[in-house]
This record gives sequence, structure tokens and C-alpha cells, in this order.
Amino acid sequence: KLKERVARALAAADAKIEVRVRQLVQPAIDDWMFDRISAEALERRKAEARTQATAEYPQRSELGQAFDDYTTKVEVRDTAFVAYSEAEDKVDVAETAVYAALAPYESRGEADRDRGGSPLHTLVNHGCCHLPREVPKSATW
Repeated sequence: KLKERVARALAAADAKIEVRVRQLVQPAIDDWMFDRISAEALERRKAEARTQATAEYPQRSELGQAFDDYTTKVEVRDTAFVAYSEAEDKVDVAETAVYAALAPYESRGEADRDRGGSPLHTLVNHGCCHLPREVPKSATW
């Protein structure tokens, strides 16, 4: 998985940075041990060593930032997917309501068709036009 690969790479980079920090701070530790610098100066030099070592490995920061951006985008996508799923559920409910409201109209139309009704039948039977009541047997459609 990507997360595991990134974690391994970050751990390897952090280990390299630690080694470099030790190399950079060792002279300050020696100076402190022989009272050439104060504990406060040692703390300051340790912080400087960490900053320098981290700057020497910009790939670690780049990978960390890239993975943070990726993680943010995944969270945004997942949130959008949840919203989309909820919207789809609402659409399904609304569609069901439309079918329920449409049912009385369609059942009546289906009943008319079941009795042999058709638009032509409706026109003829309700006097909307003057067509013969029966289709001649010679007519071919």
C-alpha cells in the first residue's frame, strides 16, 4: 500500500537525518562536556543541527508534503462520495414518490388499454372525429 511505502521511506529519511544531527552536534557535546559552552548553548546548537540536517534532506520534506496533500485530497474525495451517496438516496426517494404519484394515471391508462381502448378508440367513441366504427376487412395496415 502507498501509506506503508511512504511510512517506510519517511522512517529511512528520519534515520539518515538523525545520523546527520549526531554528526553535527557532536562537537557541541564535546564543548559542553569540557565546560566550553553552557547547557543553553548546547540546546541551541542541537536545534541548529536538526534544522541543518533536515535542510540537507529536502526529499523528506517533499515526500511528507506530497503525502499530506494526497491524504487531504483523499479525505475531500471521500467526503464528496458520502455526499454523493446521500444525494443518490434522496433522488431514489424522490423517484419513488414520482412513481407513486404517477401510478393512478398510468393504471387508468392501462385499464383503458386492457378494455381495448386506444387513442383512436377514444376519438371515435367520444365523437371527436367521424371515423367508421369498424375497420373494413379489406384494410391492410
